[in-house]
Amino acid sequence: IQNRLVDYVLAYTQAPIDCEIYMSIPAQFIVKDGSLQFSENPTPGNSDMHVLLLTKNLYGLRQAGNNWFDKLRESLRARKFKQSSVDPCLFVKHDLIIVVYVDDCLLFARDDKTLDNFIIDLKSDFNLTCDGDVNAFLGIQFTRNAVGQMEMTQKGLIAKIVKECGLDSESKRHNTLAVTKLLQKDSSGPQR
Repeated sequence: IQNRLVDYVLAYTQAPIDCEIYMSIPAQFIVKDGSLQFSENPTPGNSDMHVLLLTKNLYGLRQAGNNWFDKLRESLRARKFKQSSVDPCLFVKHDLIIVVYVDDCLLFARDDKTLDNFIIDLKSDFNLTCDGDVNAFLGIQFTRNAVGQMEMTQKGLIAKIVKECGLDSESKRHNTLAVTKLLQKDSSGPQR
C-alpha cells in the first residue's frame, strides 16, 4: 500500500460561493477609475460609496467549509468515487481510498502510479500540493510490516490515556479487529 498527502492551497477560496455576499472596501484600498487599488495613503471617504461583491469564499465565512466540501465531494463523485455512509469523509474507488480532513486528503493505493495519475487528474480542477509517503497524519502513525501491509497506531493517544487513567504502561498489546465496514454495496447502514 502506498500513500500521499494532498493539501489544497487556500481550499475555501477554490469553492464557488453559494449566495450574494457584499463586504466593505478593506483599509489601505481605494476605488480609482472603477478598479480597486492599494494605496499607502488612502483618502478618507474614497471607498464609502463602494462595496465588493464576493465571487469566491473567504476564510471566516460561516458557509465556506461546507461550500469547499461540496465542491470536493462533487469532484470525487464525478471521478466515480463512492462516499461512505458511515464516515462522510471517506471516499472509495476500486483502486483508491481517500480520507478527507478539512483541506487535506490522505490517499491510499496499491501502487505509486495510481496515486500519481490521480493527483495529476486532481490538479486539473484544484490548486494543490502533494507530499510523498506519509508516516503520520492527525496523530496516527503508519508503518509497513515485512509483507507490505500497513499498520496504523496512535501511540501518542494511547500514552495520554495510560497517563490520565493511571494504567500500567507495560500493559499487553491487543490487536483490535475492525467490526464495521466503512463502505458497502447498499446504503442501508453499517454492517457488523
